[in-house]
Parts: sequence; C-alpha cells; structure tokens
Amino acid sequence: MSVAPPTDLDAVLAWLATTLEGWRPDTPNACLDLAALPADQLVEVDDYLGRGEVDFTVAGGRIREARLAGVWRHESPPRLEVGPAPTLPETAPLPGPLPVRPEDLMNGEAIVAEVTTQAAAYRPGDPPHQIHLSHLPLTPGDLAFIDASLGERPVRIHVRGYGETHITGAALAHVWHLRHANASGKTILSTIEIGDLPEVVRATPEDLADAAKEAAAMVAGG
Repeated sequence: MSVAPPTDLDAVLAWLATTLEGWRPDTPNACLDLAALPADQLVEVDDYLGRGEVDFTVAGGRIREARLAGVWRHESPPRLEVGPAPTLPETAPLPGPLPVRPEDLMNGEAIVAEVTTQAAAYRPGDPPHQIHLSHLPLTPGDLAFIDASLGERPVRIHVRGYGETHITGAALAHVWHLRHANASGKTILSTIEIGDLPEVVRATPEDLADAAKEAAAMVAGG
C-alpha cells in the first residue's frame, strides 16, 4: 500500500506508530520517503527521533538507528525504514593487496578455508557460524593473511553499548569481521561471523514492541 509523503513531524510520528504497532516477526520492512519534507521539518524529525546505538557507513552513505530500536534513518535518499535491520545497498569488494604467505603462518590458511566453505554453504535464514579468532593460537602473520584473503566491502558498522563493536564486511557475501572493545577502547574479542547481519546489530521483536509503545506515546503526547 502506497503512503502519501509526510509534510511534517506529526505525519511521520503517525506513520511510525501505525507501522510499529502492526509489525510482526514475519512482516517485511516498511519504508517512508522523507524527500518531500522541507529542510527545517527534516531537521526536526532527526532531532526528535534522536540517535540509537547502531550506525552504518555503506559505500559512502550513512544509515543510523533512531532512539526507537528498529527505526532506521537513511541519509540519501532521505527515508525511514522499520524492521530488525536496515536494507543495505549492493556493494562491490574494495581493491586490496593479494595475500602472501608470511614466515610465521600457522593456522591462517585453515581459518580462511573454513570461512570460505561456510560462506559457500550459507543460505538466508541459517543460524550464523562464528569463529572466535581471539580464542585461537594465531600469529601476527596469520591475522594479516586472514584479513588479506577475506578482503573488504565498503560496509562499516559501529555499535555503541557496554564498550563498542566495530564491524566490517568481507569481500565474501555474508562474512563479517567483528571487533569488540571495552570501555577503554581495547579490543577484547575478534570474531568472524558468517550469516546475515550480525545479531549485535539487529533489533529484537521485544525491541520493536517497546518502540511501538514509545511511538504511540509520542503521538498521544503530541
């Protein structure tokens, strides 16, 4: 069903309240085009919705979570999206150095082979497969070999919370490198995950239910 482009904050909040109230786990993501909003109204919407814990930088564009979990603000073209995770544009791998065999290579080839096998076998909806690099006996050469072999896509995700998580997309589809840092910024866990967007990024059904209540309260209080 098409939705008339909103012209003010009240119309945006009404759409959010209705969309979130009707959301169910099997509901496709819903989008609202904000291009028709005057510049001052767009600023008001951004200020009112605030900022959540997750930011994406994808091929030079930005997507950020609102303070309502499961509400995603796309920068260009301007729009809102409701769902557990935003829809990302297709991206091509970035050019990078070819992997070389370092002198201290020990387990790097085995890790790359496991990732490649799991990525080839992955199908949407499968549970994620995780490899905790921090728990394995890996040399500096192993880590460099793994990074060079997996490559990169122009996808960066920053998750704030208790410490921070920085996520990069590998050149292989459905492969993600997660680096978890403590409150002082020190990396305490490095993980490769094969699957859809990592769970740490995704809003849960409970998050979306809470967001629906908050959006309804916004409309009632407006």
